[in-house]
Amino acid sequence: MAGSITPTPRMFQCAFTLAFRFNFPYLIPILMPHQSDNDIQRVKQLMAGQFAQSPFSSLLDDPSTLLTNQGKMLRSRMLIRLGRANAIAEETILRSAAATELIHTASLLHDDVIDNGHIRRSAPSYWEKHGASGAILLGDLLVFYALKLLIPLNNQRLAEALIHYLGEVGEAEVLQEIIHRGEPQNWTDCVQTARRKTGPLFAFMGFAAAGDDEPLAAILSECGYLVGAAYQLADDLLDAYGDSENTDKTLGRDLLRSKNTSAQFAETEGKNPAQYIDELCGRSIQLLHAYPAIQTAWRTYLNDDLLPAIRKHTQHAPQ
Repeated sequence: MAGSITPTPRMFQCAFTLAFRFNFPYLIPILMPHQSDNDIQRVKQLMAGQFAQSPFSSLLDDPSTLLTNQGKMLRSRMLIRLGRANAIAEETILRSAAATELIHTASLLHDDVIDNGHIRRSAPSYWEKHGASGAILLGDLLVFYALKLLIPLNNQRLAEALIHYLGEVGEAEVLQEIIHRGEPQNWTDCVQTARRKTGPLFAFMGFAAAGDDEPLAAILSECGYLVGAAYQLADDLLDAYGDSENTDKTLGRDLLRSKNTSAQFAETEGKNPAQYIDELCGRSIQLLHAYPAIQTAWRTYLNDDLLPAIRKHTQHAPQ
């Protein structure tokens, strides 16, 4: 169309800043889809860029590394939506998101070794092609590159937070895999495991989206824990009841390995996981009542990104 203008990332940033500062939250859903997709591509470029100029660049040609097939990128999408709504610096958003996705990818490489998973994102697992040692070493390398991504930000508070949340994930995995596996547990124990295992990386996205606002950081981190727990509960149901013919990863490993998950106890304790997942998400919305622009961005994230993924995971589970 004659006279049309192609929006630039800077134009979107200015629009988000105005919407936030002058309390026009209704603008956020209008602006968000265009900027979000652009930002996701830039996060992917940052991730790949860690390898492109290294001796390991050939890894980008192997789909099993998961570096060229990053999946849903739910953590990045959370930070992009919230960070843009809160006028967080673009470089902070992109680098924090890319670092988190690299850590998440590392956890998947390790998980497939631990769970003996053969398929991940519709491709053979990395350890299937390159051995368990290869998957472990590549995962370790990804964690190194993730931490390296934050150095240019010169933000000690942010780096320390990522280390803290990363440690929490590791502790939760050790508790589930070594300390508690095979021991008697219940629904509440498994919900806490879900919160501690999957919640921390979502919580870090909330922390990064809050900038220097400590009260908001506490709220958004808690939102991350809530939806992280919700997503892990949905993943537990997928593993137990999912259709392996139409899923992009190996299912049924939790029961085979005597791993305690919420799916085991939902029926015996009369729990409704789908309803509880909705409650967790609803609770997260309520926490943001004092921040209307951010709450609007959060609703958009839940409705457009997180909940569709959760519904897909839980569609075959008992209701």
